[in-house]
Amino acid sequence: MPTNTTTAIFTTPTSELSAVNIILSGIGEAPVNSLSDTTSDVAVALNILAEVSKEVQTEGWQWNTEDDYPLTPGDDGRIKLHPSIVRVHFRDPDDRELVIRGQYVYDRIRHTYIFPRETAIKVTVTLLLAFEQLPEACRRYITLKSLRVFQERVVGSNTLSAFHQQDEARARAQMQAEERKADRPNIIKGTLPPTGTWRPVTALYNRGIGRLR
Repeated sequence: MPTNTTTAIFTTPTSELSAVNIILSGIGEAPVNSLSDTTSDVAVALNILAEVSKEVQTEGWQWNTEDDYPLTPGDDGRIKLHPSIVRVHFRDPDDRELVIRGQYVYDRIRHTYIFPRETAIKVTVTLLLAFEQLPEACRRYITLKSLRVFQERVVGSNTLSAFHQQDEARARAQMQAEERKADRPNIIKGTLPPTGTWRPVTALYNRGIGRLR
């Protein structure tokens, strides 16, 4: 019967290196001292960690969602997104015909990528942050989910998978609890902090209140 080794490992803030070592431990591999130790298992673990991190962050959370984010054209008249932006929501009704194509904003009415120099579009964005910029609860969840995915792809043990799913579920519940704390209303001012409320169903789901449909 597997033992819960991951609990003891999370004694300091989770770095990318420690995350990879936790993933490797899931199949009994020895830890590495550096991510430059590019064995095949380390490379696979890093790829899965990046894949899962992007998947989780793309959901949109209080800590990686920014409202009133300005988009302005460059010298060529095109509006190019920063590489860290993984989702854009055009909030103004006047911008409803704008879409993202590739890394650029496209106007479907005017059929062009070119905008007047004075254009300033305010949007809500979801950002893809570096692993060590994430809240600790999120790093833990991403690490444990990556551990399960890694084990399923490399070993394929149903027993281990079921075991890791329990740790993963607890870590997600903790992350959602932290999200609820960050979203807690200010009783004195009667306000809520910005949480990407343009997607209320997702916001409620991330707080552990509702479910995605």
